[in-house]
Amino acid sequence: AAATIFVADGRVLTAEVTQARGTIHDPLSDADLSEKFLANCAAAMTAEEAAGLLEEIWGFGSSSSLASIFLKLKGS
Repeated sequence: AAATIFVADGRVLTAEVTQARGTIHDPLSDADLSEKFLANCAAAMTAEEAAGLLEEIWGFGSSSSLASIFLKLKGS
C-alpha cells in the first residue's frame, strides 16, 4: 500500500508499505504481541487476569503447563 500527502506548504510526503505488520516478513515484537494480547482480552477479563494469563503463556515450556493456562482461562 502506498500513500501520498500533499502539504499546504508544497511538500509532498510519500510512504509505502510492502508487507503488513505481523506477517513472517514483518513480525510483531514480543512487546507488540503482548500489547495486542492484553487489548484483545479486555472484553473477557480484568487487566490483572489478562496480565497473569500472559505471564503463563510467555512462560509456557519452561515452568508453566497447559493446565495452569486453562485454569486461568476457566476462571475468567
